[in-house]
Amino acid sequence: MNITSASHLHLAISRRDTNAVKKLLDEGANVNITDQQYRTPLCRAIKDVNCSNEIVKLLIEAKCDINAKSRDKAPIYYAIRKGHHEVFELLLASGATIDDNSELLHIAAERNNTKACRMLIDYGINVNARDRYGRTAIYSAASSEFMYSWDTNEEIIQLLIQNGTDLDARDINGQTALHFAISHGYKETVKQLLDKGADVDIIDERYRTPLCLAIEKGYSYLAELLVKAKCDINAKSNGRTPIYYAIDSETNEALRLLLASGANIDDNSELLHVAAERDNIKACRMLIDHGIDVNARDQDGRTALHCAAFPGGIDCPTENKEIIKLLIQKGTDLYARDEIGQTVLHYAIESGADPSHNLFEYDFDIDAQDYNGDTPLHIAARGNQYKVVRLLLDKGYDVNTTNNPGKTPLECAIHEIDQARLRESSCRPPGPYRGHRCSERYESVAVEIREHIRKLYAAGLYVSEKNLSIVHPKHSDPVIISCGRELKKIRCIKVGDTSLYDALIKCRVPSLGEELTKVLELINYDEEFPLYCKLMKNNFKNHKLRSNLISLGKESFCTINKGKKLPIEIVEKILCELGNRDLKNLISCKKVE
Repeated sequence: MNITSASHLHLAISRRDTNAVKKLLDEGANVNITDQQYRTPLCRAIKDVNCSNEIVKLLIEAKCDINAKSRDKAPIYYAIRKGHHEVFELLLASGATIDDNSELLHIAAERNNTKACRMLIDYGINVNARDRYGRTAIYSAASSEFMYSWDTNEEIIQLLIQNGTDLDARDINGQTALHFAISHGYKETVKQLLDKGADVDIIDERYRTPLCLAIEKGYSYLAELLVKAKCDINAKSNGRTPIYYAIDSETNEALRLLLASGANIDDNSELLHVAAERDNIKACRMLIDHGIDVNARDQDGRTALHCAAFPGGIDCPTENKEIIKLLIQKGTDLYARDEIGQTVLHYAIESGADPSHNLFEYDFDIDAQDYNGDTPLHIAARGNQYKVVRLLLDKGYDVNTTNNPGKTPLECAIHEIDQARLRESSCRPPGPYRGHRCSERYESVAVEIREHIRKLYAAGLYVSEKNLSIVHPKHSDPVIISCGRELKKIRCIKVGDTSLYDALIKCRVPSLGEELTKVLELINYDEEFPLYCKLMKNNFKNHKLRSNLISLGKESFCTINKGKKLPIEIVEKILCELGNRDLKNLISCKKVE
């Protein structure tokens, strides 16, 4: 034995020295001795990449054990694995056992060795024998496209099918050959398996159909093959249909294919929600074009607009804004509430939307409260969203509304300041503190709301006792004095008997009229009235919107009530009592008519 514990015979074989091997065998060398790696001389010869057929013949002629295993594998296994075709044939002809070598056919199929597969089958190997993973040879044949060839071996698959292989046999993980081929994107193998009759709707261990699996993996070209093979395009996997997976994985080509093939969208209320959450404008357009309900609710009572609004933070993508615009254009309900009473604007603000978000351009119910009584202003104040708070105040959101715990937006802001101070006091080390405290950042929101309350108070607008008790506005307050000067100037501007103060501060004028509207449009509010400019511009905008709604509502009312004509003055009085939402509903009735 040499230093590696190998016999002289092993050494001669490793050097491929045929003469030395013959001499040693003639001298009676042990033909079945194993080396340190438990290899017999035969296994050592066959495992060599450059195996010598002559040496193998010499060993067989010397009556070596052709079934002796090396690391649980027989010589015939290595002959197939290493691609030694002549050696493989020689071993079979010499009586090598195949019954207890369940993986032989797998290896031959995996390596696209058609000849070996045919010979093994002719020698009676079980075509449905399983390896340690529970896989049959058809599974191995399906894997060959990636592992050992650019093409499938159609001949092997056909050979296995002809000899009774189970095309739909599952491995220990519940996968079939079709699932495996789809998971790896093997187009030709999938096509071949489908052509040979593989079950097109069989589920794997995760209850996924082949179609759902193909879509989940992003293989639209495989989805097309499956649809052509008449798979069930509405079969559910884990309660989800293929069209859901197409949207969830953002595989738009698969979505287009499924819609064109008649996939059911009526029983999938969440499809548009998922597309909106994924910022997938193309998917949203396709679904809407195929008639999906833009006001459908998910299990939480949300519409797709709620879902589109929630990702809309500071880095809100352009596509998300386009989705919001699309949904609103297609008639989604701006006033829709989820199961806890939150509107789309509640969602947008909770997600951290900044004032540039296009949601703030639309006509929401500014005083909408969720089931906790919170308005969007409460949420913004509690979330320390200074810019949003300022925008909402400019748009006329009510600072006096209290939520269920009885808190105004100002009290919510003050509570957050107190909480921030508590956190600071509990973790701040002794000694002087330098830098900005967290509580100081919260104070800017409270300061903004306090100043707004002072402006309301100075203008004679309603301020609740609760807010007054916190702010304590005084006539000597510099803000009140500045507001008084500007208000005096506003009161002095009149058109006929109507003052600018009555029209755009107190909003006492039911209808501005054409002449007054023209005058108001000429005023440079930012320059003339810096303290009240935003309030006045917002009120003017709301006046024009309401005037337009009343005008359109008048037409709708008269169209709907053709047989029961009322005096126009009565109609106008009725319409003036309606809110904007009711007016919009009335106008939409005319469109239906």
